[in-house]
Amino acid sequence: MRIGILTFCAGLAGIGGMLAGCATIEARPTSAIPEIAAAPPAGAAEQASPPALESPPVENPAPNADAPETPAPLSATIEEAIVIALEHNQSLRVQEANPSISATSVAQQRAVFDPTFSAAYSMTWERVTRDQLIQTTLDWTNSGVGISPDITALTPVKTMAKTRMEEGSAGISQFFPTGTDVSMSIGPSRTKLRNHSSYPELTSGTDTDQKNTSIMVSVTQNLLQGAGLGVNLASMRQARLDAASSEYELRGFVEDLVAQVEKGYWDCVLAQKQIAIYEDALSVAQRQADEIEERIRIGREAETERAAAQAEVAQRRGSLIDARGAYDKARLALLRLLNPTEDALRTANIELKTTPVTPEIPLDAIDASVELAQRMRPDLNQARLQIQRDGLEIVKTKNGLLPQLDLFLSLGKDLNHTEYTDSFLSGSRTPRDNRMSTQVGVEFSYPIGNRAARALDERAHLARSQDWDALANMVQLAEQDVRTAYVELRRAKEQIAATAATRRLQEETLQIETEKLRLGRSPVLLVAQAQRDLLTAQINEVQAQTDYLKAIVDLYLYEGTLLERRGVSCPGSEPVELARQE
Repeated sequence: MRIGILTFCAGLAGIGGMLAGCATIEARPTSAIPEIAAAPPAGAAEQASPPALESPPVENPAPNADAPETPAPLSATIEEAIVIALEHNQSLRVQEANPSISATSVAQQRAVFDPTFSAAYSMTWERVTRDQLIQTTLDWTNSGVGISPDITALTPVKTMAKTRMEEGSAGISQFFPTGTDVSMSIGPSRTKLRNHSSYPELTSGTDTDQKNTSIMVSVTQNLLQGAGLGVNLASMRQARLDAASSEYELRGFVEDLVAQVEKGYWDCVLAQKQIAIYEDALSVAQRQADEIEERIRIGREAETERAAAQAEVAQRRGSLIDARGAYDKARLALLRLLNPTEDALRTANIELKTTPVTPEIPLDAIDASVELAQRMRPDLNQARLQIQRDGLEIVKTKNGLLPQLDLFLSLGKDLNHTEYTDSFLSGSRTPRDNRMSTQVGVEFSYPIGNRAARALDERAHLARSQDWDALANMVQLAEQDVRTAYVELRRAKEQIAATAATRRLQEETLQIETEKLRLGRSPVLLVAQAQRDLLTAQINEVQAQTDYLKAIVDLYLYEGTLLERRGVSCPGSEPVELARQE
């Protein structure tokens, strides 16, 4: 099963060529999912959508004719990144084969009720040699005395009989879901007998050619154990549930993959913003150090101020190095998820074209989100399918408690045709022998105590009870996930406003301390401290924006609605309805 089961419809008509043969772009209504206002509040765009940042500089080594060509930077919006991941992600390629593999089990269980044809043929040769002593009478003439007596003697004679037998059979049988086993067979055979002797009068003269054809029809019906559609179709129905469960498993994997792509995308955006902030902070610290150096040169500052200024530059440079390292890690993680080319990890840079905005999410819709999670989450639907599967297992084990009682009926007919050579030569009619047989009966068996079947039945009931408890626990955990996501969403939203206010106040503080430094009323150390505080506030502000976006992704993931909200169609979108059976 390729990713053709997935369709992305986020208004990306221009990306259709990327998904040729593997996805169809189509719009699908998502009436089951409440609409979310995506537009930011008035005045928030300036805070939440900072100007596009330059990509971090990448040092280019000297050109080498023998070195492989470096892949071009990847440019993508967040929607395009999701599409690329759905098409090329290696882990998804592995996972999407599972539904097809599970579907083969359905065909395997269905094959139990397929008719079976069988045929056989054999030929046998047999030769019997026998030595005999035959009493014979000889004439002996004695001309000398004129006497002709009869003399009796025993003469050795060898006789031989050759037999060739040919046997064949063909038949067809089928087991029906009702517990009925029907078979029909036909078996022709032929036997040829030839006698040979040096004394023809010693043979019976009965060279024969005997033909026989037997026809047999047999019907066996299970009356207790193995009877009925329920138990005989249970294994096939379980296989279908397993196939459906694999689709929900795939859906859960795709949801997690989309969530990872979105989070990885925002992590890269955050890392690029942090690099820009640290580069700006390094530039400010360097200018400040140059000013201090000039003030020391003209005698307006003491030599002791130089160390503080240079230490601040060194610290900013170290922070920038860490920020670039963090970006490289985030970039590699995102490239691993997208896998746009065979050598995706060699891609030098990613051009992130989506500017983050902070949509307004109603924070009073917790109950609606909890209800969605209980209906839509793939793990909960898998648990419900497992309960249905174990219910079928009880059907099988309950049937195993019954005795084995079978009713059978067999009808047979033999058609014998024997040709006697001597009779044929004399012109007599060929004898025929037709014989019919009918057999009917019952067969009963029951293991005393039947402990194995009772143990299996008890285990099946315990497993189903355990499934219900597990489902109740998972439902509670799902509610906890959703409520926790709302807590994080509320925290991140409030942090956006708080960090923005802190950043503005730190800008004012730095401006004041810088002006005092120019007037000689503030030491360099206080200015450096104000710069560090501003840097921290700037980092916290962009971190809060990223946390808010990632919290939205987590909320939709915990609801089980992330794919619908992103326009991705995948198997397992229908919730499993389950009524508790006592």
